[in-house]
Amino acid sequence: MPRLGPFLQLSRDHHNALVLARSVAGMPSSAPVDVLQAMNLRIAQYWQTEMRAHFQQEEAILAQYPDALPRVLQQRLLDDHLVLAEGARRAEALSLDEPALRAWGERLATHVRMEERECFPVMQAALGLG
Repeated sequence: MPRLGPFLQLSRDHHNALVLARSVAGMPSSAPVDVLQAMNLRIAQYWQTEMRAHFQQEEAILAQYPDALPRVLQQRLLDDHLVLAEGARRAEALSLDEPALRAWGERLATHVRMEERECFPVMQAALGLG
């Protein structure tokens, strides 16, 4: 289903999220400290410039249309937002080590796929946009 209304830009935002997740996954094993710090900084910058506002927009839609998404999907979406936001705040403090970075990147990629495949189509239909 093509994205319409507010879901068009939210879906476009996901491209940058997936690029970042792929970069995290592509880090060398036993990455040196400078690589880990650079990835922490990249995540922190992404949080400040895109991700925080993206999460706020999605959560505003859920607040405005609480019945647009089944509760189980709402909870998964919001739980992911909490975990990813906490990881981004840890990245701002340069405190994500390699396992934490990899887990954060995997969570981000899984989250985007869940939104694109499960949440957005249901929400769009509920709002009469598709």
